[in-house]
Amino acid sequence: MILNDPVTLLDVGADWDRFVDTANGATMIEETIGARIVQAREQTDLTTAQLARRLGVQSKTMAAWENGNSEPRSNRLVNLAGVLNVSALWLLTGQTGQPAHMDPDQELNQIRVQVEDVQAQLMRLSETMGTLVQRISDFENR
Repeated sequence: MILNDPVTLLDVGADWDRFVDTANGATMIEETIGARIVQAREQTDLTTAQLARRLGVQSKTMAAWENGNSEPRSNRLVNLAGVLNVSALWLLTGQTGQPAHMDPDQELNQIRVQVEDVQAQLMRLSETMGTLVQRISDFENR
């Protein structure tokens, strides 16, 4: 398991945001994605409403992201990072540095593990989707 990639961190559970990976030169800030959004927004001197307007979302959506009640989808996350002048990786993980000595073989192996993790997540999501669709069908057939 690679603990400094956002996909794996999501699998680690609620404690992922407390992780500090100093072995390979990367560090994680002990915050949530919502706290990082607030921090970056405040540094750009924008209100929640102003940032929401720039992103084309409702203020209540922006507030939910900041409060940790929901998280932005990938396309919104990229836009959010651009408006706030931060990286999407930082918003997701709080990662403030990249590994200092990344061997190409190590990087390739990390990518392979990430792909496997994403595939496993997709399988779980597919199974969950099937279960939910079946439950809807069951309710409709009553």
